[in-house]
Amino acid sequence: MRKVFIILILLYATNATSDAKNKNELDYMIYKNKVVAGDMEYVPILFKSFYDAREYLDDEASFVLNQLKISAKNGETESIHFLGQLFLEGLYVEKNESKGLELLIKSATKGWVASKIILGVHYLGLINSENDALDNAKYWFESAASTGNIDAMYQLGVTILAHESRSHKQAEYWLHKALINGHSEALSSLQIYYEMLNKYKM
Repeated sequence: MRKVFIILILLYATNATSDAKNKNELDYMIYKNKVVAGDMEYVPILFKSFYDAREYLDDEASFVLNQLKISAKNGETESIHFLGQLFLEGLYVEKNESKGLELLIKSATKGWVASKIILGVHYLGLINSENDALDNAKYWFESAASTGNIDAMYQLGVTILAHESRSHKQAEYWLHKALINGHSEALSSLQIYYEMLNKYKM
């Protein structure tokens, strides 16, 4: 009986995987047909549907990348964002960090919040090697946080707490704001902050 049960589970998992594959491929083809017909507004969602099904659609990468470049050149903010990510990470294009940052800053300046967060994370990783990295990270996190993004609020709070102990009240402000807006990790970070506060009399 147990063997039959295990076989049924495996069959279910296989069918579920096959259904997901078919759905991802179908979604991609729907948006591809729209783009081919000239509806360039669908390019960002075409890219997302391709990326979700990339393990099955590798031969479509060249087409998607070309459409993404055209869309970005035409000023589509989300396409600029995605293209910046690709250059920054070296996915489907030769890695070019300066080009990736240029595109992400362009989309961030146009208000794309995800670009602001990626820029914040990028500069956060350069704190030990670039003098202005911390200021840049804080700038982009705060820019995203000001739009109401709770992940940016949280990241800004923990960044300040970790790297600018004298500004701990500012860190508390952003962590508390993230908490009351529903960030799942803000409470534990605030608890750590208050423990540090009592221990070191900050």
